Amino acid sequence: EHSLDMGIDEKNEAILNLDRQLREKTQ
Repeated sequence: EHSLDMGIDEKNEAILNLDRQLREKTQ
C-alpha cells in the first residue's frame, strides 16, 4: 500500500510539472 501511495504521489508531481511547463509556454 505504501509503495502505491508513493507511486501516486510521483505521478501527481509529474502531472503538476507538466501543467506548469504548459502554462509557462502559453505565457
